[in-house]
Amino acid sequence: MAGSVFQFVLASISILFFRFLFFFFI
Repeated sequence: MAGSVFQFVLASISILFFRFLFFFFI
């Protein structure tokens, strides 16, 4: 269960990070 939660948090953080890069470069 803990691994699943960690994976979900990591995915959400990476999505926010790539979205930030997208808006920054464009």
